[in-house]
Formats: sequence, structure tokens, C-alpha cells
Amino acid sequence: MQRSYDQRFSSPLQAIHVGDTSADIEMGVSAKLGATVGVLSGVGGVAHLDENGADHIVPSVKHVLSIALK
Repeated sequence: MQRSYDQRFSSPLQAIHVGDTSADIEMGVSAKLGATVGVLSGVGGVAHLDENGADHIVPSVKHVLSIALK
């Protein structure tokens, strides 16, 4: 995972990781990226995404772009 981000961005802080499970969020946190975004349109719920460190929790992926452009 980290190698993939390293090849695409000059800094991991420029990347965000989007997912709908606790494992997705944990992966983004462990990669020390700029942000992790939990989406509720998948299998995860607010509590699981939040307790695993999601920086943002949004209703669906259509809300991710506004976070990415900040």
C-alpha cells in the first residue's frame, strides 16, 4: 500500500484513503496519509469508522471530492 502511494504522490500527506470498513480506515491511518475518509454507503457504520480513526465520515463517495480539493 505505502509503495503505491509513494509512486503517485511526492508526499503521503497529499493522498487520501477512502473506504467503508474499519480495515480500510486502519490501512489509511497506518500509511500516514493526509486524510482517511469513511463512507457510509458501504458496509461500515459511523461508530466503526470513527473509532478506527477516520478523519472524515461522509454519506457516500460523491462527497469525497470536496474533501480531496481542500
